[in-house]
Amino acid sequence: MNQSRFAVVLVAGLALVSCQTITEELPTSAAPSSTTTAGVPVIVIVVPTAAPTAAPPRPTAAPTAPPASSNEPAPGSCTGNCATPVSVHAYVHGISCHYETVPGNFKFATDGPKECAVHLDATPKDASGRATDVIGEPHWTIDGGYRWAPSNNPYTPIVFGDGRAGEVTASVEIYGIQSNTFTFRFR
Repeated sequence: MNQSRFAVVLVAGLALVSCQTITEELPTSAAPSSTTTAGVPVIVIVVPTAAPTAAPPRPTAAPTAPPASSNEPAPGSCTGNCATPVSVHAYVHGISCHYETVPGNFKFATDGPKECAVHLDATPKDASGRATDVIGEPHWTIDGGYRWAPSNNPYTPIVFGDGRAGEVTASVEIYGIQSNTFTFRFR
């Protein structure tokens, strides 16, 4: 026990002896700026950088005029009859059951079996009523709660009856032109 008391007293004594209060006087005014600090010179190194130069202009294609209205196709997006579309006709193109096309002519059909799928189509037409070959992005509206999906052609979506009787209505907008609205009944 004697050794532990001695160790405590020794540590306390060293702590008392080693504690000192350090005071430092702070400057009362800002020192003038100089290149030396406390007699040590400060070296400033200036790194040269190249001045930016303008890149030479690159040749660009002549700008194409924007379409006269939102109904006009973009330049170069057409082959064949490139007349400006003025109307869009939406309709049933065909019916398939179990991934097999139903034989017969079901174009413009208004009803079909509920176990089947109906293939829709849209045709933009010019002022003379002829189909145009312009390529535009169709925006379909298909109501009735039926499952539908685009095919490999955005103009021909597929609506699935899924065994449920009822009606589906559809229309499409292309180039800001709204098509007719039609109804197909799954029976």
